[in-house]
Amino acid sequence: MEERRVAAIPHVNVVGVTGPKEYGIMLTDQRSIFVLLKKQSATGYLLGGAVGWALASSMAEDRHVDFDNTAPETLATVPDSIIVPHNAIHFIRFKKSMGIYQLQIKYRDSRSKKKSLNAYVAPTAEYFKKKKAEGVKRKEAHKQYFTNVENAYRKALPLTVAVKTKWSE
Repeated sequence: MEERRVAAIPHVNVVGVTGPKEYGIMLTDQRSIFVLLKKQSATGYLLGGAVGWALASSMAEDRHVDFDNTAPETLATVPDSIIVPHNAIHFIRFKKSMGIYQLQIKYRDSRSKKKSLNAYVAPTAEYFKKKKAEGVKRKEAHKQYFTNVENAYRKALPLTVAVKTKWSE
């Protein structure tokens, strides 16, 4: 059966031991493909404080990904991509905590190793700018973005996973 695109999520932040990384997500009916968009240098974060943050931001590598015109198979081969097969998910949660929208996924990778992915669902500055021009306040724009991400997952996940998903309230 051919893999069907469901949605593209242009931006989420995943924080790991080497600092934050920005991903875009291609959702298909079979998997979530997290494609690395921006990786910050860990050097700046090790220094800490405002100087460390500024250094890390200046050393960040940007990558443009054309989600509309790139096949899922191709996106899955982009270096540093994270592939989450939907049938390998055993826990997924969408929640808002202290003003931060989060997506948490626990799954098994291709080697049956347990993995956990925690993402902060945050739109880009361009998204906020567009919404502001439409008269939407920043807080409401962020909520709309999160709701769009959650709805995309509702469409993409197989029923066996969707029934055990913890959706936001």
